[in-house]
Amino acid sequence: MPRGRFPTGRFRRPIGYFSAWHHVVGTVRGRFDKVTATVTASPDPAACAVDVTIATYSISTQKAARDDDLRGPISLMSLDFPL
Repeated sequence: MPRGRFPTGRFRRPIGYFSAWHHVVGTVRGRFDKVTATVTASPDPAACAVDVTIATYSISTQKAARDDDLRGPISLMSLDFPL
């Protein structure tokens, strides 16, 4: 990778997808629709970095009731911690 700063728009693979095992319903898949990231590349490893921001309110599992639960106070607390 050449040195420099690269926003996520330069990458071909989407980011923000996840899968999680739930003991009752099995594997739950979803995504965060609002994710931004920047990769800083340098020949000096100490100068390399990855900065990622995920908007917790943008979670989507394609089940509205589940999404509302995940945004709530038991899981992501999206109102208190939106990013």
